[in-house]
Amino acid sequence: MFCHESPVDPGTGLSGEEEKVISETHQIWNDDAVQVTPTCMRVPVERVHTEAISLEFAGEVSEADVYRVLRASPAVLLFNGPDDRGYPTALKATGGDHVLVGH
Repeated sequence: MFCHESPVDPGTGLSGEEEKVISETHQIWNDDAVQVTPTCMRVPVERVHTEAISLEFAGEVSEADVYRVLRASPAVLLFNGPDDRGYPTALKATGGDHVLVGH
């Protein structure tokens, strides 16, 4: 694993790829107030992009509610450890267009 090769802005300390993640998140969510703190690294895997994401919610949200929303999304395949589909891997993402989510 190594840092992304895009240049780092000395004012923000962010690489060009990290700034792109922030911009794309704001665009997708149509909300510039969403706070994003990315760290982009290159990991030598074929087939996929990988992100580790931590979410903070403004109000009380149960774990069951989060799983219910993820399972209801047609674009998401939820991997919940050995009791579910195992763990998401690049190989399991091959040939698909889903977002694989795991703990």
